[in-house]
Amino acid sequence: MKALWTIVCLCLALLSGAQGATQPAAPPDPKQDVNYQIAKLDALNHILPLLLTRDQANKILSALEKAREKERQVRKVEDDQLKPFRERIAKAIEDGEKRKQVPDRQLLADLAKLLEAFDRVRAVTLNDNVAMIEETLRATLNSGQLKTMAKSLDPRFFAPDLKIEEITESERIRIFIRAILLQPSTYDLLVELAKQG
Repeated sequence: MKALWTIVCLCLALLSGAQGATQPAAPPDPKQDVNYQIAKLDALNHILPLLLTRDQANKILSALEKAREKERQVRKVEDDQLKPFRERIAKAIEDGEKRKQVPDRQLLADLAKLLEAFDRVRAVTLNDNVAMIEETLRATLNSGQLKTMAKSLDPRFFAPDLKIEEITESERIRIFIRAILLQPSTYDLLVELAKQG
């Protein structure tokens, strides 16, 4: 029973992701989306102390654009792999709502297996992107900027099991990349900073 519940939860997550893949959400309107505004405040809090030059902002943006393109390619592959399931999912939902039939276990198992594969690919893609961005940062920023970045976040918030004295500068920078640089609000902020010079 526990295994079936896990499969159902995985499928619900897959279906919510599939809806996003078939109907891309419009980018948030910064004037109306308070969550986006809060994220932008957070980005300002962590990016402005780095004192980035226009050239540095552009180099970081270039790396972020490469990362975003890889993510788009992964989402495209996922969407293609979900296409054969759409009719089966729609029928299972209709049968459940109208005929009170529990969704087919094989369908749920197939979807759970697909979701697990998606998760593995996403994790590899994220790790590759973080490594590529870290390499760009090390080639672009000076030692003071890297030190400021490494000390910008409390790593215990993101990795509570790690001992603070054992966390390396590289691990801190990778946390910063994941938590700050890969956020859409930070990308938009860097675009503005690059324009201003």
